[in-house]
Amino acid sequence: MASGAPAPVRAPLATLSRRSSPFDCAGSRRGRTVADMKSHLTPMLAVHIAGGVLAVIAGYGALLARKGGTLHRRAGWAFVAGMLVMALGATIVGIDRGKYGNVLAAVLVTYLVATAVTTFLPDAPRIARLNAALRIAALPLALAFVAGGVARLTIATESEGGVPARSIAVASFLNALVMLLGWWGDVRVARRGMPRGPARVRRHLWRMCFATFVASGSFFLGQPQAVPALLRVKPVPTVLALLPLLLMPVYLWRYRDRRRRAAAAPTTDIRLPA
Repeated sequence: MASGAPAPVRAPLATLSRRSSPFDCAGSRRGRTVADMKSHLTPMLAVHIAGGVLAVIAGYGALLARKGGTLHRRAGWAFVAGMLVMALGATIVGIDRGKYGNVLAAVLVTYLVATAVTTFLPDAPRIARLNAALRIAALPLALAFVAGGVARLTIATESEGGVPARSIAVASFLNALVMLLGWWGDVRVARRGMPRGPARVRRHLWRMCFATFVASGSFFLGQPQAVPALLRVKPVPTVLALLPLLLMPVYLWRYRDRRRRAAAAPTTDIRLPA
């Protein structure tokens, strides 16, 4: 490059972008190998990846196990632990490397997992205070995702890590929508109390399913070089990444509120006296 040529201008707010996955902290996935990954591996990044692997395995176990059974409960708690470790690692690595989009994604999954867990915890003042704190944090986080998406469409329009700015914006808006849905559900809980029956199960399920999708998408799509060769055959990684989202409507339908439908159905077995 000639000495008189102007230096390339870096797009502002580039550090707020998301790569191919919320927690892709090691850089662009194009041309990356396991050796490249090891060269960038730090102790905290290793902790982050270990938490993500645990979350993926335990998340699939919880999704496919019989709901309410021993395997489901144990896999669920292992999933929660893995997600929190993954989120903590993503936060520290993201702050250290200036990738604040990863920090937002870490807060997102922490919120989803925490509110899913408190759904089935006994009612207590400390649980109510925790839910109130999560509810207060949800709305600003949703607005932050919206701002990041708008910035990607208007200001920081350069691609990052091989991912187009428009795709990053769509991901930001999707996260904002998830946060707004979660926040509105929390507002309803604050006004009416925690739901009972199938509604309570659905509140738990959709939050856990989306959190599992974050983990599976981050692993199978964001770190393809770490996926075993047997699972790299297309479209296996994509199917495994999207499996939690594909199962979500199935479980929501399975645990729908059938009492309303039964109450609305006309009664046909009543016989009038002759």
